[in-house]
Parts: sequence; structure tokens; C-alpha cells
Amino acid sequence: MPQSKQSAHENALKENVQQNSIPKKCLSSDPAVPLWQRVPTRTDAGEMAADFIMILSGLKQLGSVQKQKVYDTLYQILKTYDADILLAEVNTRMNTLWVSHKPRPGLGVEIAAMIHEHVPQAKLISQRFV
Repeated sequence: MPQSKQSAHENALKENVQQNSIPKKCLSSDPAVPLWQRVPTRTDAGEMAADFIMILSGLKQLGSVQKQKVYDTLYQILKTYDADILLAEVNTRMNTLWVSHKPRPGLGVEIAAMIHEHVPQAKLISQRFV
């Protein structure tokens, strides 16, 4: 696909992901504000937030339809945990998924396992669970 058509299609994909965003969270790609400035460190109740990061191997090599399927799958899984997730973000440049969540024992492992089960190329690479 020519570069200009690919860029236009990637922008349309990003808009679609942003439109499907979990309320008050970010399931988007390449946001304008750096992640370190947006990641919540505490819940509304003042508890320390837990988080993890997964690498989405081969995301860049997928075609647009396959990428959209991955985004839709991630959206559906994260939507299941909407009450517990503080922030979720896909970074398409780095092929990563960052998830910050409330500090419930085993929650991060549960979410990461569910993601890996449905998106096998998603591998847990870093965690800060409580």
C-alpha cells in the first residue's frame, strides 16, 4: 500500500480505536501528552495503582483488518474490567499495551492472562502488582 494511503488508513484506525475508548480511559495510539504524565499513580480512594505492560508482537506487520480485530478484542476484554481499569493504552509505535488498574490482589495477572488467551501475541513484559 502506498505510504499516503497507508497513513490515511492508520489514522482512520486510530480514530476508530479512540471512538471505542473505555470511558475515562485511553485505548488509543500515539497520544499527544506523554504517558508518564497521564498514568494514574493512585485511585480515587488514594490507594496506589497497580499496572502492567504487554508487548504486542508483530502488530506492525499485521494488515489493517487484522489490526482492527486485535484492537476490538482488546477493547472487549478491557471493557469487561471497566470498573477496575484506571487507564489502558495501545502504543502502535512501540507495539505495547499499558494497563493501570485498582490494587486488587490477582487482578493484573487475571487481566493479562485473559488478554494473552485471546491475543496470543500479547506477552507480559513488566508488572507492578500489589
